This record gives sequence, C-alpha cells and structure tokens, in this order.
Amino acid sequence: MSNKWLKISVAGLVLLQSQVGVVSQVNFNHSQLLTVQAAEEQQLNWTQSSEITTLDSAKSYDTVAFTALRQVGEGLLQIATDGSIQPAGAELPTVSEDGLTYTFKLREDAKWSNGEPVTANDYLYAWQRAISPDTGSANAYLFFVIKGAEAIASGEAEPDTLGVEVVNDYELKVTLEEPKANFLNYITHVNYYPQHQATVEAAGEAYGTDSEHFLGNGPFTIEGWIATSLEWTYTKNPEYYGASDIQTSQVHIDVVKDPNTAVELWEAGEIDVAAISGNLLAEFQDHESLVSFPGVSHSYIEWGISSNEALQNENLRKAFSLVIDRQTLTQNILSGGAEPVKGLVPQNVVFNTLTGEDYVKEQKDYSTYDTELAKEYWQKAKEELGTDTVELELLVTDSEVTKQIGEFIQGQVESNLDGFKLVLRPLPAKNRFEEMMSFDFDIAIGGWSASLGDADEYLVNFLTNAEHNHAQFFDSEFDAIVAQANSPESIANPEKRYELLHEAENYLLDRQILVPLIQNNTSLLISDKIDNIEVNPDGSGVDFTTLTYQ
Repeated sequence: MSNKWLKISVAGLVLLQSQVGVVSQVNFNHSQLLTVQAAEEQQLNWTQSSEITTLDSAKSYDTVAFTALRQVGEGLLQIATDGSIQPAGAELPTVSEDGLTYTFKLREDAKWSNGEPVTANDYLYAWQRAISPDTGSANAYLFFVIKGAEAIASGEAEPDTLGVEVVNDYELKVTLEEPKANFLNYITHVNYYPQHQATVEAAGEAYGTDSEHFLGNGPFTIEGWIATSLEWTYTKNPEYYGASDIQTSQVHIDVVKDPNTAVELWEAGEIDVAAISGNLLAEFQDHESLVSFPGVSHSYIEWGISSNEALQNENLRKAFSLVIDRQTLTQNILSGGAEPVKGLVPQNVVFNTLTGEDYVKEQKDYSTYDTELAKEYWQKAKEELGTDTVELELLVTDSEVTKQIGEFIQGQVESNLDGFKLVLRPLPAKNRFEEMMSFDFDIAIGGWSASLGDADEYLVNFLTNAEHNHAQFFDSEFDAIVAQANSPESIANPEKRYELLHEAENYLLDRQILVPLIQNNTSLLISDKIDNIEVNPDGSGVDFTTLTYQ
C-alpha cells in the first residue's frame, strides 16, 4: 500500500441535546480516519460502473442515483467527510424540549443553478411530492417519521396535513410523530433534497430523466446526460454559495463496466481514477497509486418468495446459504476487495450509543459454510417439494464484478446441491431493480447502503407492505418486534432497544428470509494529479467538492 492517504468516516447515531436549544454537537459515535494524498489539475476524467437511474430526488432509490444527486443537489444538512453532521442549506436546527419539533433557518445565499433562491417552500414541495402516492417513490417511508406523512402516503390524508410549516421563505418547522434519535441523519438523505416546483411541473414525467429536465442547487451542474447515457459531465455551479472553495471545475464521467478496461484507460492516462477489485486488486496490491477504504454498502441474496413456490421452502433457502463459501469469495475471487457479512446489518455502520461498540459485535453469525449440512437441508427440501430438480434464475447487475460473484454462487450451488440448476441473468442496474420491485423474480443479488446510522433502516425493508419488501414477506410477529423496538419506551431505553433490534434481525435470518453475503471495500487507482481526496461516509463515493490539487 502506498503512503497516500484517504480520509473517510463510518456512520453512527447522532448525539442531540436532551433539552430545548440548538443542536450544538452532532458527531458520530464511531469514526475511523484515514487520508489520501495525490496530485493536480482542475478537470478530471472519471469512471463508474453503472448508468444513473434517475435525477429525481423524490424517486431516487439506489446508490448510483444518490451519488449523482449529491454532486448536483444539497439538503438542509450534510454528512461531512469526517462523519459529523454539518450545516448545508440551513443552520443546525433548534429542537423543542419534547424532541418533536425541529426549526431550521435556511441560508439566504443558497440558489438554484438558474440563480433563483432556494426557499423553505422548495423543501415542503419536494417532501410532499416524495410522500404522495401519485409519485410512487420507493423511499416514501423515509418520511414517516414526520407527523402525518404515513397517512398521506396511504391516501388517507391530504398533503397539506404534513407536519411541516413554512414560517417564512427562510424558516422551516418540522414536527415528528414521536422523538427520533437520528432524525438529523434523515434530513441529510438525498430523498430530503428540495425541488424547484416550476421545473418539476413543466417537465412532468420527464423530470429527472435527462439533464435538460432537471434543476439542482448543488455544487455542480450536469450536462450531456440522458437516462441511457454512458457519459456525462459535472461542471462547477457558479451559483453555488461555496463555489469559490471548490478547486474542481469539471469532472467528465464515463460508464465503464469492465474494471480491466478502466485500468487500461488509467494506465494510458485517459482517466484519473479507476476502481479496481478481484484479480486486479491482487495485481496492484503494492502499487503506490492504490488506495482502499471500507464501504458502508453490502450485498445479500434476496428471494422472490411470493412468485415461486420452491422459494417458499425454508430448507431450500437454508441449503442455498450454507453452500456459499464467503471466505473464498472475498479473498480469492474478489482478492480481498470485500469482507463476509454475518447478518443483515454490516459492520462499521451502526454503533451502540451507550458503549460506542459496533452493533455487529452482538450479532449472531449467519455466514456459515457447511456443504454437508446444506445437502441435508436440500434433501429435506426436495422431499417436501416432491421433486428431484429445481431450476431458478439469479438476477445480477451487468458489471463484471457482480457477474463474477453470480458465477461463483452458481458454481457453489450446482456443484453441491444435486438437481439444483441456477441460471445467471445479468441486467443493467435499473432493469434489475425494476424486476425486483415487480415482485416477479426468483433470486437476486441485492443489498442496502445505509445513511441513517440505525439497524432499523435495514429491518424496515422486511415489514409487511414495505416498499422494498421484495420477498413479499408478511409476518405480524416480526412487524410487532420492530414496532416495539421503535416505541417511545424503547427509544428511552437504548439497551432494551438494541436487544429488540437483534431479536428482529435473528427472526429474519433464522428463517433465511435473506442470505448475508459480502460487504464491499472500495479500492481506487489514483492519478498523481490529485493532492487530497476524501470519501463520503454514506457510501456515495468521492466528495468532488473537497478534492485539492498541487
């Protein structure tokens, strides 16, 4: 590893004052600081492995869209690269004594890229739109912490009943359903970004599908992008209040799905940064330009339980999990570019607010590799299903790395479970997600990237009627455990709450409603043009605003 240094931090829960007043300390309970130094230039050439799915913050749902929107948009607050929550479009809020009301004072110099001011109404409009059932946002549930939001989303109440008050153009008051320890983490989320009403309404269904039908308030604008684009350009936004502090004037992005091609471009000097993994990571392990950092996103196997009778068999699901050798996958296939995950919640993401310890320390390990036990479960499954053969399809994104993971799992299943045929089906990220959201699929490599610092963020995806309940797993007992964990009584008793969160996670995994897989690390080959590079701790990649040059 080189002597370059990379600055990152991992997310935890926010510490709020327990009494009325301004939030004066908003630090994460656990952070890790590494830093990367590099070398020069204000215009960069960059690559990423997937196309942007949308620039509509109300409809955004995946890390690719989140990464793009963080370049071209901004919310009330932001998570800085050191892990703290900092002012962005507003000052840190004042909080009522009962912890229910947050008052935000907006910056009066914040503007849209067309020069118009960003006002409190822009936030109210965006949030009401994201919650509205007419929008069909996959992440509408993220607003359910706000008073009235869930009733609006279900069509039982009108948008104007939302617990958000525009006091004036530059003051916004938000009332919650109940106290939420990590509410400021929600506020930093991309889905909470403001929207320019006139632009959204003029564009209609086309909003956020190309750079011509989008308006942002972030540090960069986007040019030359449509939904199927394999290239586009971010250009520094002269209307952004912090533009003078940003040294990067332009970043040209090319979608390169094969990491070998990206490395070839990097070696030829045609791009300034290349993400590597697998065999390439082993090849460049000692290269002076290599930097690595732990990621916050992780992958797990998701089942289309509702659409396939075979997948409703618990023994089949357990057999599938037990034949996956995660150590070989992470260390040999991915050359150390990932770590095995024990359960639903990955490491370095959620921390106990009482002890500061990683949530996973008390987590049961569901990553066991045991082919003999797998065969026992498989035999039981075949007897219960009344068949000797099962053929299922595995959806993966069409990037080379994800296809490698899929091929490895395919080999593990077919070589250990006699009569189990697994057909690999690579798709662009957007198409894979659409099939999963239709609930009409067999098996998929899915996952989640956390930004709220709470185990609940993972668990809620498996609640009855949750937007991202791809398995269509409906279980009132599980729902009740999660509800108890989020009750005011449990929030007031963190120790009890953590017990309930672990109980809910174990409830899912004892029934193998998902299969834990891997937590990805990110490794980059960096041009010596760059002097300093910092990484967003929410999994949205490099922060272009903090890049510096010799």
